Amino acid sequence: MRLRVLAVAVIALLFALTQTMGSGLSVLGRANVLAAPIDGQRPASVVQQEDNAEDDDADADNEEDDADADADNEEEDVADDNEEDDVAGDNDDDSDDTAASAAPAAPVIEDEALKQPLTTATGTTNGGDMMIATPGERVAVRVFPWMPAGVQITIRPVDASTVPAAPGSRAGDLTFAIEARDASGTQLTALPAEANLAIRYADSTVNGLNEGNLTLSRLDPATNQWQPAPKVVREADSNYVGASVMQVGTYTVSAQ
Repeated sequence: MRLRVLAVAVIALLFALTQTMGSGLSVLGRANVLAAPIDGQRPASVVQQEDNAEDDDADADNEEDDADADADNEEEDVADDNEEDDVAGDNDDDSDDTAASAAPAAPVIEDEALKQPLTTATGTTNGGDMMIATPGERVAVRVFPWMPAGVQITIRPVDASTVPAAPGSRAGDLTFAIEARDASGTQLTALPAEANLAIRYADSTVNGLNEGNLTLSRLDPATNQWQPAPKVVREADSNYVGASVMQVGTYTVSAQ
């Protein structure tokens, strides 16, 4: 009887141990199931970390794209600046070429006719346009229709040593006298109408003088002093100086 009771007790103990061990295994199995990915999916934490990494990569790519775009823009700006500089340089070159072609150097005037000695020239007006001039037209008197006909006009050279020194520096041998007589032969102290007195010269005649300062003067017989001729015009490029005059007498060209 005791043995039966003991056997029953052992069986009951074994059954209890079996139940306890089964519960533990069941709990462990559930833990493994929760820890394992469902349907082959990765854990949410891993996915989130990879998504963040991909976002970081995308941001880095965007930053690289922005940097490349900025570099391209800078290169385009530099290229545009270079093109503008080239255009400006071309315009400057064109401006320089235009200025050079628009302002050629004045030619040297050394006509042999302008080096001839002054000689006497005489003419009589005819009531129209005419000119009385020395050889080479170094000194010329041009009259117009308002000058009466029959007036005899003479140009003759004057020895500069016989008159007061010219104002400034005298231009070569360009000292001369203008004389006039009416139709009856009476000497005039002035022309009946205004005439143009023109002087042309060679460059060698005014060597060492400032052509821009050339002037035409008349010797006043009352004071024996040189006075500027009226309405003086000078053209250095064409080697010309002139005036509109009515007074006769001695004239000279000089540079003050």
